[in-house]
Amino acid sequence: MIERIKGFISRALSLSGGNLKDPRLNELFGGASTDSGVSVTPDTALTYSAVYAAVRCIAESVSSLPLNYYERLPGGGKAHAKANPLHTLLHDEPNPEMSSLQWREASMAHLLLHGNSYSEIVRDLEGNVVELWPIDPTMVTPRRTDSGELYYELNRGKSFITAGNMLHIPGLSFDGISGISVIGLARQSIGLSMAIESFGAGYFGRGARPGGVLTFPGQLSPEARQNLRRSFEELHAGGANSHRVALLEAGLKWEAIGVPPDDSQFLQSREFQIIEIARWFNLPPNKLKDLSKTSYNSLEQMEISFVVDTLRPWLVRWEQQLNRKIIRPKDKGTFFFEFNVDGKLRGEIAARYQSYSVARNWGWLSVNEIREKENMNPIEGGDVYMQPMNMQALGTAPTAAPATDPSLMAVPTPETQDPTAIAAPAATGADVASTALNGAQITSLVDLVTQVGQKLIPIASAKAIAIASFPFLSQAVVDQIFNGLDSVPTPPTLPNPPATTPARSHESIILRLLDDAGERLQNVECSAVKRFANKPAEFLTKLDHFCAEHRARVVSAYSPVLEAFGLTTDLDGHVQRHLDQFRSTWLDFSGSVTAAKLAEAVSEKINTMKGVKDEN
Repeated sequence: MIERIKGFISRALSLSGGNLKDPRLNELFGGASTDSGVSVTPDTALTYSAVYAAVRCIAESVSSLPLNYYERLPGGGKAHAKANPLHTLLHDEPNPEMSSLQWREASMAHLLLHGNSYSEIVRDLEGNVVELWPIDPTMVTPRRTDSGELYYELNRGKSFITAGNMLHIPGLSFDGISGISVIGLARQSIGLSMAIESFGAGYFGRGARPGGVLTFPGQLSPEARQNLRRSFEELHAGGANSHRVALLEAGLKWEAIGVPPDDSQFLQSREFQIIEIARWFNLPPNKLKDLSKTSYNSLEQMEISFVVDTLRPWLVRWEQQLNRKIIRPKDKGTFFFEFNVDGKLRGEIAARYQSYSVARNWGWLSVNEIREKENMNPIEGGDVYMQPMNMQALGTAPTAAPATDPSLMAVPTPETQDPTAIAAPAATGADVASTALNGAQITSLVDLVTQVGQKLIPIASAKAIAIASFPFLSQAVVDQIFNGLDSVPTPPTLPNPPATTPARSHESIILRLLDDAGERLQNVECSAVKRFANKPAEFLTKLDHFCAEHRARVVSAYSPVLEAFGLTTDLDGHVQRHLDQFRSTWLDFSGSVTAAKLAEAVSEKINTMKGVKDEN
């Protein structure tokens, strides 16, 4: 017996390093007695619902995440090493009696409750890891040899495991070896929580009445006092006996002396202790089912916070220890373990589809990559990446710009420049084509509008996506496209509608996109007309010549919109109407003013046109 006591004290001192205040001694001595009078150990702490919920939430989250084995590729990136036995070991079955989830869940529970997780590594004759077996952390003590080499003592010295064959994942640690138990550090908070819970149970067990005393005017013998107390509690203690009528004889009186729960803020104290436990385990309160201060809009952000702030530190601990202990030295740096947290970071469906749309249109995700994220099988031809027409990849031949009048594009030299001419900005004609939406982009824009109409995406989010995806669309045009979708008005009728009319919900989009294309064309046209007006005698000739070469530019501006909606049969008519209206407007105007005032009158008219446009 004496030897056992000596061994027990020796184990306690070795565990604590001689520090008798070390929290890890609590488990050896049956738990720490807290100021609330409740003994707290990992086992008793689990009987408190908030602690159980915290441990279960983190343990189940870590164990249910996919744990994959990857190989780094020479050109960058990574690939699943599913054919490697280590992938099967960690992803599916670490030993013949446990699945990967069961083993990781038990190990994570040990880590949360005791501050350390231990698993014995079983290797074959070639040194390859073939099994992993969890060990009760209360049975393991890290030690060092006289030469300073780390090893692990099991069952109070009955067996030993070398550091190379022990998968040890410590929690927060002061020495880098032994983790500190959260339960040991939080015993006062947990003890108070358990005491409040015990108080509530006892209160209702007494019939929901505070404690009190029975007073008797005379003297009672000890036996009479015991009989009176026993008979009174038998009749009135417990919820089933609450509100029973008490018969007090011989001058007995009942006087309540306890504090009512309302006065002791019983409910508020219980609510606060849930927040306190969440703080100890670094959890958002909603993970402990406390939704008192949670709104629907904040749930997604709390989920992200849970992954980034709560899970990520634990996952990094796991990954680094697995890479250190499980992978053979020759494979380190080439192979590695990694948890996949994409599923946890997935937002609600509308937000995901918004991000997929932007990523697909701008070429950094393919269809099959998106389908993989949504747990769908790949499709044929789904590995192609999109490329916006108004941008080009390195090594891609640039798209030919529409033919333009050299006189409009060239920058005059000082010798040939007309001092009365107004210089036009360079590449004005090319800008019309380069800033036009292609068919794929228009289709994406229509899909975005459709999702807004179906209440899948807020209008504000849709506008932000459109501005980010199509920076050449002005804010005014984007506002025109999306405003009013909550109460979809009857859209105007297209001029000369084709036989196949687009859906009414799309007519408004078509007209607004055509209007945007017309506005960009108008900037080119106004710049040209200003220059023509400086030489009134050549005004009509230059106007006709400009209309002839301007046709290609008008086609390049309108065709993507009409082709996207299957309205190519109306393209020629729409282009001709635009040119006819442009020519007749300036032809009539030039006949209404004198040649001497043509330049001034044209400038005033253009300013008026743009002013009216801005005000509208």
